[in-house]
Amino acid sequence: MSAPWAAISVPLQPEALDDVTMTLHGLVGNAFAVESRPDDDAPWPITARAYVAPGAGQKAARRGVLRALHMLRLAGGGVVGEASETFVGADDYLTSWRAAHAPLRVGRRLVVVPPWLDPPADAAHRIPLVIEAGMAFGTGRHPTTQLALEALETCVARGDRVADVGAGSGILAIAAAKLGAARVTAFEQDPQARPTAEANLRANGAADRVTLVIPSRQRSCQNLRRSWLPTSWPTCTCG
Repeated sequence: MSAPWAAISVPLQPEALDDVTMTLHGLVGNAFAVESRPDDDAPWPITARAYVAPGAGQKAARRGVLRALHMLRLAGGGVVGEASETFVGADDYLTSWRAAHAPLRVGRRLVVVPPWLDPPADAAHRIPLVIEAGMAFGTGRHPTTQLALEALETCVARGDRVADVGAGSGILAIAAAKLGAARVTAFEQDPQARPTAEANLRANGAADRVTLVIPSRQRSCQNLRRSWLPTSWPTCTCG
């Protein structure tokens, strides 16, 4: 029998979702799920659940997650509940984690689909974005990502040049390419994102239109200024 994963759950109010998901992403990558209850009268309408892999570092990682959630609870003013912990087998982890990543319709024209599923039949008119986030940010489920995707629907025209600064999984760059952009330059500073982003570009047939750049932080701004941005745009600076 394989070693169990730790499943750490925390109930929360919608206004705490951004802080909790960003915190969990920083600690466990995308090994977390968010469940919402349709009953608006539920005392805790959302539950976030982080999964910590078995191994020598599991105990320290569990303590780190529990400590971070405790701090968010203390600072949250009642919008973050008390975390609880259980242990699940590898099969249960995979099933529950994947269940939280069903196809997601965004805006009027897009649908985000994990690579282990086919696009839903009732979304055949939408543009599929096949995304495996891995350890990179960008599953399509964070509100900021959804807002950016909806904005791309309205502002990308065929033949445009687009820059995605902080590309993560590549989801926004891929969406821009599929919406008609002729050239997309995707900048990312985290080298761990490269394998995931490259795999997503191939899965979506966008590798020929999206250039992935992962330089140092200072070089990323310099390259963005020199190689892509029009000279009339303000200089890119790094603080």
